[in-house]
Amino acid sequence: MLFRSIGVVCTFYSTIGGMKAVVATDTLQALTMLATFLAVTIRGAIDVGGLGQVFRLAKENARLEFFNMNFDPTKKTTFWTQTIGGFFFYLTIAVSQSSYQRYLSVSSLHQARKSVTLGFFLALLVSLCTMFTGLTMYANYAARGCDPYGSGQVCHSDQLLPFFVMELYENLPGLTGLFLAGMLSSALSTISSSINSLAAITWADFIAPYIDTSKTPEWKLALANKALAAAYGLISIGLATLSHASSNILKTRMTIYGVVGGPFVGLFVLGMLVPFSSQKSALTAFIVALALSSFLGFGQPKPTKKPLSLSTTPCENSWRENRSEEHTSELQSHHDL
Repeated sequence: MLFRSIGVVCTFYSTIGGMKAVVATDTLQALTMLATFLAVTIRGAIDVGGLGQVFRLAKENARLEFFNMNFDPTKKTTFWTQTIGGFFFYLTIAVSQSSYQRYLSVSSLHQARKSVTLGFFLALLVSLCTMFTGLTMYANYAARGCDPYGSGQVCHSDQLLPFFVMELYENLPGLTGLFLAGMLSSALSTISSSINSLAAITWADFIAPYIDTSKTPEWKLALANKALAAAYGLISIGLATLSHASSNILKTRMTIYGVVGGPFVGLFVLGMLVPFSSQKSALTAFIVALALSSFLGFGQPKPTKKPLSLSTTPCENSWRENRSEEHTSELQSHHDL
């Protein structure tokens, strides 16, 4: 029910406000996400004894691999897979339709270049914040000698961070709400950009070339674009209902992004370096690249990943147990009365 409500709200303001509303809300949502990461990291680091203790526990338990120079491409956390893979991952974001639409919305090429540079550093900041949040969460559970996921207190790894926040800020009103706002901001910013971009590219590439826009009233053109945005919003809500089929949403999202984003980067590079290439040859190359990346992402057997050591001890005094005890105490008091 929650994701449907998010989808409806996001579809509404993306449809009514257009690109201007998307940019304005994305800015506010980015600030909310950063505040959420900082709040979780700072409080979590204080509880475990400081950032030094966080890094010590992570290093002792093989959670830090900054300078693993293994050239094996099947290893996820090596220096090469993170730097080279990370470079091309952020490159796919830089050439995506939602980013490209923002470049075209600024007043000059100089402003577009400034936005790309600023976007790089902000993306780096968000990545560092998520890394520190993950390390802080791990250090807290490692110091207590327990693991909510390994012991079955949470069903999916995606639930670890919300579980940790509920424990961390159980006695501080409002901060669990800040975390929820941060999660919703992340979802809304991604969905709104995609809805607006899909509507724009559908209109520009598949509808506008086949109608005489000069003879069509302006209000009809605006209404058609808003209808497209609303339609894509409804499709997104429908697809979200299928997300429960995946055991790890983030992994699925990264795989899809890599499968589709790689050929798009190649298409942009082809246009920059080989400007005389024809539309037919570029489209053929894109389809071949997409088929190959789809096979690599979904079709072939994946290398087995050796899991790191995890505790199977449940975390005592978790917020769930405390709430259960409080509820039992209230019922007992009510019964005594």
